[in-house]
Amino acid sequence: MEPSGIPTSLANPQPCWSPATRLGFRIAFLYFFCFIILGANGTLLDAFPVVGGWIQDKLNWPINHLSEFAGQHLFHLTGIAAHWHPSESGDTAMNWIHDGLALTFALGGGILWTVIAYLWKSPRTDYRTLHAWLRFFLRLTCGMFMIGYGLVKVFPMQMPPPSVAILTEPAGNMAPMTFLWNLIGLNPVYEIICGSAEALGGILLLYRRTALAGALFSTFVVTNVVLYNFCYDVPVKLFATNLLLG
Repeated sequence: MEPSGIPTSLANPQPCWSPATRLGFRIAFLYFFCFIILGANGTLLDAFPVVGGWIQDKLNWPINHLSEFAGQHLFHLTGIAAHWHPSESGDTAMNWIHDGLALTFALGGGILWTVIAYLWKSPRTDYRTLHAWLRFFLRLTCGMFMIGYGLVKVFPMQMPPPSVAILTEPAGNMAPMTFLWNLIGLNPVYEIICGSAEALGGILLLYRRTALAGALFSTFVVTNVVLYNFCYDVPVKLFATNLLLG
């Protein structure tokens, strides 16, 4: 309470968000909602064994079929590229179309949300509570993936030591990703250090008091991962970029 008896929250009211800020938040909220719940490469529901996968399949059914429809009729894809199929790549045509649909939904939904709020003369001037919930679920999602990707490096499984076939292959014949993977796999200590950094960032994200430190640390780590993915053609560019934005 203030000395005058007026509550602090009333004496120092939070500033109202500008119309542009509210529109930007609505678009960002819808896009990251899709990332958390409908991501093609994994979602927060992955944290729940068995039941999480079942729920995920049901939620993804509409957007997956819409992605196939868009791929076949808008982008004229044919054959296996025109359908969802098991693949270790997160950058297939279906993945990019899926993310494009999420972005389109966010843009269209954010504009429609704004129009409805304007027509109904909504008195709401900010979305601080909704923003807090979005940050919470983004922290859980990003933290879960950071820990998961970190652990497969802490116990060197993602980049195993080069096989005899790789060691006898001329370096000029290797794909950039193969060269990178085996270069890291040559030294498990380096891989373990990278994995420990990823896992540490994820753990810090899970706790409110360390969330800011976790976000800053994870941003540094994931930026390096994104650069690896783009510069060495690692097919996880889309997911890693979304993880960095989150």
